[in-house]
Amino acid sequence: MNQRHFAQHAVRPTLLAVALLAAFATQAQQTVKVKETVLDVVRVKAAREEVEKRIEAPNPVVVIGREDIEKTNDLTLGDFLRRQPGISFTGPAGNIKDIRMRGLDKGYTQILVDGEPWLGSTKERQIQVDQLPMSMVERVEIIRSPLPDMPADGIGGTINIVLRRANADELNVKLGAGAVWFNGTRQPQASLQVNYAKVWDTGLSLVLPMNINHRHELKTKPKIVEAFDASTGTRTSLTESREVENNRVREFTLGPRLTYKPDAIDTFTLTAFYNLNDGQKHKTTDNWTSLSPADGSSFIGSGSSVEDEDKDRSSLIVGGQWQRKLSDVLVGTVGLGTQRATEDKLKPKTSYDLLGNTTATELEDATVRGSSHKAYGGLRWAATPEHLLATGVELRVDNRKDKKLKDGVQQTGLGDRFDIDETRATLYLRDDWQIAPEHLLVPGFRYERRRTESVAGDGSQRSGSSGAFNPSVAYRWEFAKHWRARAAAAQTLRTPKFENLSTAVASGSGTSTSPYVSGNPDLKSESAKGFDLGVEHDFFGRTAFAALNYSQRFITNAVEKQTYQEADGFYYQRPYNVPGTSRTRAIEVDARLDLRTIGLREVTLLANYSRFFSRKAGSTDPLGDQPHYVVNTGMDWRVSAINTLLGWRYNYQGRVYKASGETESPQHLLDAFAYWDIDRTWSLRVSGSNLLNTRKTKYKPTTNTSGVLTGLTREQEMSGRGLLLTLEARL
Repeated sequence: MNQRHFAQHAVRPTLLAVALLAAFATQAQQTVKVKETVLDVVRVKAAREEVEKRIEAPNPVVVIGREDIEKTNDLTLGDFLRRQPGISFTGPAGNIKDIRMRGLDKGYTQILVDGEPWLGSTKERQIQVDQLPMSMVERVEIIRSPLPDMPADGIGGTINIVLRRANADELNVKLGAGAVWFNGTRQPQASLQVNYAKVWDTGLSLVLPMNINHRHELKTKPKIVEAFDASTGTRTSLTESREVENNRVREFTLGPRLTYKPDAIDTFTLTAFYNLNDGQKHKTTDNWTSLSPADGSSFIGSGSSVEDEDKDRSSLIVGGQWQRKLSDVLVGTVGLGTQRATEDKLKPKTSYDLLGNTTATELEDATVRGSSHKAYGGLRWAATPEHLLATGVELRVDNRKDKKLKDGVQQTGLGDRFDIDETRATLYLRDDWQIAPEHLLVPGFRYERRRTESVAGDGSQRSGSSGAFNPSVAYRWEFAKHWRARAAAAQTLRTPKFENLSTAVASGSGTSTSPYVSGNPDLKSESAKGFDLGVEHDFFGRTAFAALNYSQRFITNAVEKQTYQEADGFYYQRPYNVPGTSRTRAIEVDARLDLRTIGLREVTLLANYSRFFSRKAGSTDPLGDQPHYVVNTGMDWRVSAINTLLGWRYNYQGRVYKASGETESPQHLLDAFAYWDIDRTWSLRVSGSNLLNTRKTKYKPTTNTSGVLTGLTREQEMSGRGLLLTLEARL
């Protein structure tokens, strides 16, 4: 996308959102009669509001607020989330694309924005976490077990991203500049972050955050591929390749939110969120072959390739809500929301021989178009002093169209072309039952009815419907001062990937050695019964805490690709719901420790440790790419004499063992930061990321039916260090 095209895409939604909000604000102020004498409104916000939310929650959660978000100066959500308890990650080393709760596959983690699923362009029904800038985020809620009024699609857990709110009048501008270094290459990165908030005494409040990012994601991946004679163990072939990749990302994000509360009865909210992500990737690959593979010598060049990818992604979310106090004990809410997601990818690739002559060209042109429309309503009723009931209904209609062309020819593979319409109707009921001052019980259920109609790449059509009843219960017991125990149980789901439902045949001839590769339109949603047990303690006026959480999930209808001979006599490789129950367990410990007891009043230590266990149904193999454990440590040192905060964060993800024998090396990520308050208006931040220049190494062995090694692939990914300097003005 050229600069003019990027600007047009960025400006039009901006102007539209601003115009809508301005019109709404003008109309709201005109309808309010302001008395001649208006008393000043004093608003008091708790210094650690996120700690209060964590303490008051009936279910096990972790809440991180704006204070901690601003410290580390992260540009993307992925960089921030990888340090949180219970979180592992995938993607190039140092460039976090996907996050995973409890180490499970990324499709088991549900990501919400303001409590709603964010319609992304991936086939996992999930966004990539490098797509949301941290400057737009008010707080992050890591929800280990859901409540009835939440979507139930997170078997591993749910991450709710709460966007910026207008807490007080504010105009904050941050300008950042820096670079990322790797392999003798230095590429610039920059950011502009603006947050405007205004609170009027008429009951009107507006927050208008904006973010512009320019960054580079660098990656180098050398790879060695070996083949062996199974009878002698002699190496029969040896090839090497080296990929060098530079992905330049430009991003524009706008998230206005307008709230109008004219009295104690009504509250009107209008929100908009727009994200435009333009990535331009350049990748070169050089290949070599050994003429003497047995001793690994005499390498000669065997060609190269150049690949350029222009990927433009956009997301638009618009919503409106009206909340009305119908009586002293009854509150009603109605709302509408719509989303749109697009992706346009153009990827030309040219291959060359040893002499530089062109041997092949390929042009991939792919598009994704998604939309979602939702209407909802709910009631909250204080039926008795002990019971607060909540019930609601939702209707959501989604559509997704994928299309991929290669050299102008429409592809008909599993994920190459489909058109899916999905309608979901949901009813939920929740009861907050204050059994006693120290005991809170929250039972309830969520029932969902879903109908799907799809057209696959081969033109075949399919429709079907299903229902799911998902009960849940959460219990909080304050058994001593500053001590709380929690227990939660819930049934959750994982809806199949779009491409797994396709009836198109991607390849194969239908034999046992060359089965048809296809999807499975009869695939059922995976279902999990899970429970969590936890205990936490806060101290030093709730500025410090320590917590322990244990969780377990029993997953049925787990999806795996297998090969079977079917009724027509042909062999098919499809995703199937395997019989039996898969199990996963996790132990998570997290703490924030104030060292004032040993005289270090301005030093805070942070740490969390997560241990994961899993077993597939009918075997001892782990589930997916689950690491054994993740460790995070950090320190904040506030030097009051010079108005400076110094800190570091260390992130360690353990080795990954896969059922195939493939392993992935541990990853060590170290980040450091310094924050200097120059005066009441100006602040200066400097942050360094991936300072250890972590490397991720993969070993992929191949064996025959007797278990003898016949091949080995070794890959190593590296991405480089980053430095960002940010000047902040509070105007």
